[in-house]
Amino acid sequence: MLAFRRILYLFYIGTYLARMHIVSYIASIINSLLWFLVIFGPTLMFSPDPVRALRTFLPGTLAFTAASVGMWVSTEFLRWYVYHGLTDMFRECGLNVFHYLVLGVHIDVLVHVVLSYFLIAAAASFYVVSDIGLILPSNALLFIIAVILAIATYILCGALLALLYTITPLGGVWTNIIQMAVLVGTIIPPTILPRPELALINPATIVAELVRASYGTNIISVDLLIPLTPILFITYIILGYLISKLCEKHIARYGIRYRM
Repeated sequence: MLAFRRILYLFYIGTYLARMHIVSYIASIINSLLWFLVIFGPTLMFSPDPVRALRTFLPGTLAFTAASVGMWVSTEFLRWYVYHGLTDMFRECGLNVFHYLVLGVHIDVLVHVVLSYFLIAAAASFYVVSDIGLILPSNALLFIIAVILAIATYILCGALLALLYTITPLGGVWTNIIQMAVLVGTIIPPTILPRPELALINPATIVAELVRASYGTNIISVDLLIPLTPILFITYIILGYLISKLCEKHIARYGIRYRM
């Protein structure tokens, strides 16, 4: 019960912070929309089967965005907030990067990521075949499962990047490079690999594949995805927590590297 109250309190803080950053959220959603249309619009237009192409590439945007937002939240905590002393303030209150990821997860994933996805999907459907009905998954349950797993993916990817920020001189450019690696298995389907299952090394791949499965365009079998989902959800959360604790111990001993 106490842990549940703490989570609710973190959500309250996160909601307040989200209100302060509403303009940034709007800008990010618009940026995601334009990015997808500019990069993948021509791919869909010239595809022999634009509907299938849409339902194959588009699901990857949800998984990719969840992982990317988690990474940039860690960047905010360990790079941008450092300049204003806010990182130290959070830590003095007993909150590490894991808590910071959790406090905004309900806004970042359930609102920002999902809203961005459906806006991109709606725009892309008109861009390709002028049928907004294409964005509706045929299996809503698989889509909901994917969104729930995206929460754990967000936390794990954020924690992993936090560890790199803590123990290395990693900067913003490297963050972008790491994000590009997350493309494989998400927006870039697993079919490019000798064995599609290898793409599951990317924590966001299973989210993308579950969304694809909700449209019937998945590459990795649902018979493998469904049993893996609860295992990976728990594993991602536990790993995210343990990695965040490791970051905090390193910071307590060596401090935080100041980055431009």
